[in-house]
Amino acid sequence: MTTRFFVVLWLLVFAGTFATGDDVAVIATNNNKIAAGKHSAESVQVNLEVREGRWFPDGKHSGSLIVQALGENGGPPQIPGPMIRVVEGTMLDVVVTNRIAKAVIVYGLHSRPGDGKAHLTIAAGTSQEVRFLAGVPGTYYYWATTTGKSIADREAAESQLAGAYIVDPKGLSWPFTERFSPNVGEPLQWRWINPTNSAHAMH
Repeated sequence: MTTRFFVVLWLLVFAGTFATGDDVAVIATNNNKIAAGKHSAESVQVNLEVREGRWFPDGKHSGSLIVQALGENGGPPQIPGPMIRVVEGTMLDVVVTNRIAKAVIVYGLHSRPGDGKAHLTIAAGTSQEVRFLAGVPGTYYYWATTTGKSIADREAAESQLAGAYIVDPKGLSWPFTERFSPNVGEPLQWRWINPTNSAHAMH
């Protein structure tokens, strides 16, 4: 009885979000290895869009759902949304386009720490642009809602509207570089990159 009730309830929750046609893009899986946007020396331009898409949460050989997702303009919608990753001091120019039939409220696109209540309200079929400095280094996220609910109370179809926002510290020269304190016998992995045309001694 309990199992049957759970199944019926699950179907009711998702009844309006199951994919029924081929008129929406398949949502891509974002592995968060590539930063979104066009990067220059001191600024980054990111063009995001909110779209509906077909999501295969258990793989393409399983059932699919129609949900709202974020993507870069011209690319597929992604889950999680595009990763915004910049170095502190970077100026971000972010444009968000709403390609669904209801208003979207976007949080988290602001200098950090900033005001967590700051948001953009984007009407259906329109775009908004926001420009801000990256802020304090750290790992953050941005998110959106189409119902006006909190991130904890969002409905199923909008629950995947979120992406990583990472601010890396600026690199420093010795002796102000980060110190490492490994334990005796602990293996360490180093990646040395020399993006010049001349050799450099290890020291």
